[in-house]
Amino acid sequence: MADIPLLFESGNAAAYDAIVVTACDSAEQLRRVVARDHLSEDEARRRIEAQMPTDEKVRRATFVIRTDGSHDDTDRQVQAVVDALDART
Repeated sequence: MADIPLLFESGNAAAYDAIVVTACDSAEQLRRVVARDHLSEDEARRRIEAQMPTDEKVRRATFVIRTDGSHDDTDRQVQAVVDALDART
C-alpha cells in the first residue's frame, strides 16, 4: 500500500494492482485546500489547477470514494473498497 498524492502525474500508476481515489466537488476541494494549507483562494486554485483534474483521476481509478457526504457515508465506501480488495486475494 502507498499514499501517493500525485500518483498519476508521476507516471507510476501502472506499478499498482488497484488505485483508490478520493474525490469531492470542486467547491469543497477548494475550501479544504484553503483551510488545510492556509492559502488564499487564488493560491489554492493555482495549486489545484497544476494537478490532473479530479474527473480524470476518477476515470483512471479502480475504486472511487466520494467524500462530499457524511463521515458515515465515507466510512461505508471505505469498507466497501476494503471488502472488494479482500475478495481479490
